Amino acid sequence: MPTPVATLGSVTVTGDFVTGLCVTCIRMGMPAATIGNPVMGAACVGAITVSSSLTTIRQGLPVANITAVVNGANPILGFPMVTAVGVSPAITIIR
Repeated sequence: MPTPVATLGSVTVTGDFVTGLCVTCIRMGMPAATIGNPVMGAACVGAITVSSSLTTIRQGLPVANITAVVNGANPILGFPMVTAVGVSPAITIIR
């Protein structure tokens, strides 16, 4: 099912921010997020690893979207963590 694309500054459901660069692909004034973009915050530090938009490619990687899976670890306790991208400023761009 198509969902809005994730961008730099999108937020996961645990309140962590998507970081990284894909500066050649701008969506709603923000660089688009792709699989492999780092995610940093108080609850999870990791990377976007799975997206449902596998056929839309930017800089050789699939575009990340809302519901994209983030795998990482809790920076305080160190245990493994899985979360998802939950909020994006580019809600009108569907992939």
